[in-house]
Amino acid sequence: MTNAPEVLQGGKPKYDEVGPYCYDYYRTKFNIEFSSDKNEVTYNIWQRFIFNAEQSQGHTEDEVIVNLNPNYMGVLATAGNEDLIAVAFSGPAIYNNIRWLTGPYINHKVAAALPSDLAVTVNATIGALQAANGNLTRSEATDLFYAVWANGTILEDNPTGVNFTGLLLSVENSNTASDISLATCQQLFDPSVPYSLTSDTKESTNTWYNATNVWNGWSPQAGRGTIQAAFNLTMQQVDVITRWYRNEFAPTFVYEGLIAAQQKKGAEQITDLGYLQWGECIDRKSVVNEYDDTPTSHEMEYGCFPKPIIAGSLDLASSKKLIVGKRGIAHMTNVPYFLAAFVYGSKTGNWSIVEDVWGLPADQAKQWEEYQAFVLFELVPPELGKIFAAGGGVITSKSVHRWIFNQSDPLLAIADPSMLPLSNLQQNETSEEESAEMFAASTMYTGNDDISKVAWYKTWMGRDEIPAPMYAKSQQIRGTNDWGQFEPLLNKKDIKNFTIFDTHYLRTLSAVRTGEKPKFRGITTYRYELSNDTWAVNPDLYTEITGFANISGLHNNTPIFASQPHFFGCDPKWGQKVEGVAENQNWETDITVIDVEPWTGQTLHVNKSLQVNVYIDADSKQFNRFFPNITKGLFYPLMWVRDEAELSKDNAKEFNDTVLLGIILKFSLWSGMLLLGIIFIIVAAILGVHVYMRHKKRNSTQLDIDSLSDEDALINARVSAYGSRSSVVSNGERY
Repeated sequence: MTNAPEVLQGGKPKYDEVGPYCYDYYRTKFNIEFSSDKNEVTYNIWQRFIFNAEQSQGHTEDEVIVNLNPNYMGVLATAGNEDLIAVAFSGPAIYNNIRWLTGPYINHKVAAALPSDLAVTVNATIGALQAANGNLTRSEATDLFYAVWANGTILEDNPTGVNFTGLLLSVENSNTASDISLATCQQLFDPSVPYSLTSDTKESTNTWYNATNVWNGWSPQAGRGTIQAAFNLTMQQVDVITRWYRNEFAPTFVYEGLIAAQQKKGAEQITDLGYLQWGECIDRKSVVNEYDDTPTSHEMEYGCFPKPIIAGSLDLASSKKLIVGKRGIAHMTNVPYFLAAFVYGSKTGNWSIVEDVWGLPADQAKQWEEYQAFVLFELVPPELGKIFAAGGGVITSKSVHRWIFNQSDPLLAIADPSMLPLSNLQQNETSEEESAEMFAASTMYTGNDDISKVAWYKTWMGRDEIPAPMYAKSQQIRGTNDWGQFEPLLNKKDIKNFTIFDTHYLRTLSAVRTGEKPKFRGITTYRYELSNDTWAVNPDLYTEITGFANISGLHNNTPIFASQPHFFGCDPKWGQKVEGVAENQNWETDITVIDVEPWTGQTLHVNKSLQVNVYIDADSKQFNRFFPNITKGLFYPLMWVRDEAELSKDNAKEFNDTVLLGIILKFSLWSGMLLLGIIFIIVAAILGVHVYMRHKKRNSTQLDIDSLSDEDALINARVSAYGSRSSVVSNGERY
């Protein structure tokens, strides 16, 4: 799409067709098991795509494509309209706030506690070193500590039980030491030196917080630069110190004290403190302006009930159950259920559902309305704004690779993370194990007992039907798989149609014989094309517009429709609603064809073509908040795909010289023997009649002509008129 701003204001979409982006497609069957009678085979399939740069003619997977966002349309379909998206997003907005409270907010507390905890631990360690080595002075023990700490040295007999070898530069950098000097170590642990590890000033603790806090993709380079300049360190040395601080010292020493302080309230891990802050507002002092990176300056970000109007607020267990429990409102899909129960409680006074499912007691539930209003008007708009800016809006831009294999949509990631893998246009599985975990096994017939069912699905990924409501009526899984093998001896049985179960349409399709017999690499084939019924109006399949197969039910009600590329075969009005698509129609690439060798039923060449579209109805009322003017009443084309496979030249020769020749010879030999047998039977019959006639002639008597009936006499006279007598009549029978 080349004119996204115009489309958002009702303009006609304009497209440039780019590509091709070509991939080599590999399918490997594994976990193969045959039934005892060899009539069925069960297997898993591992599929993967490898980018083919040469075939892509200079195009790369990194090229960015702008188009309508199907993930936004899916979230919109689930919510109902954009107002309800905002309401449903209130849950994730609360969760994002709690993530901040369990991340940066807690890290601030850790940074504030670091200087005193570190000073106490260092003094204790130096004292232990001195006690364990009676000949060391305090100064010498201190220098030993600095040497151990700076160089990642492991003390064989560590008298303190404290691991100060967390720098580990000796391991991370080819077993070399950090080269932090003794003088620099002394400064780093001197509380009177600005920005030292043991300085408890707000400026110092914020600097170390900024240098070590890695949250939500934020880069802490500013704090590291300050530390580097203050102590004349290399950036590598700064990185080593901050990793030690974040990964070794803080979790071992600082977390323990902070958790212990709230242990009576159920805290078991450092992130619990964030939920306690939100639910109980454990820190009721003026924290709004205490830190520099608060999302806003509203006290409700620090606690859902900061005003002491409710005794006890929410305990830890209730807070977690409400936000991340089984029906936690961190997922957008759960918010409507929560709000429906909330409305029911408001009307009836019965809050048992809210308390049982979400852990919100009646007193707190009654006060929730104030907090919900704050979230909806204060937290949701800026949070959704960030998501739309990151590509989660109705029109998005992504690289080719992300469009096909890794949607990673920011809105869907919050709305329903479990749907992210399923939103990919194709799955690119990394291993057999991953494939087996994601998809169940399939079973097909081998044709052992019924050759007409060779390569037919019995079940596809464990299913024998595609159930409603994916389609209006359940669709039985029947037909051949993989488009590679069909019933043999087509030329003898005169088969006009194939039944195919297609994994893109996820239903049975019919392929119709065209009458053409194209030769492929010198081998005669029968050509088949998809029946026009594929895109015909069919209420059972939710298809209401000719030319567009409705597959929305297969994609969580996202309005996805399949058509032939460039709207080929559709009503011309649909191609006229967008610019730059129908103009590229080409019957050679836009029509799906299958060329099948008739003796074996083997596909020698196939071209499967498909266009993926997203539909916005002309009367849609869904866009009532964020994108109200987007152009409606058309199909937005996302991409078109051509999946082509053919027999190679080498394989064609082998197929012709061995498989096909063998079948023809075998069939010809069988036919010849059958014909010879028929000839033998005919000859034997003739000889038998001849012998019988000779035998009858020897045993016959002279007939009295007067004794013949009038009819017999007439026949006898006619025979005699020809000068020969080829038959005799006896007892009324003619021979």
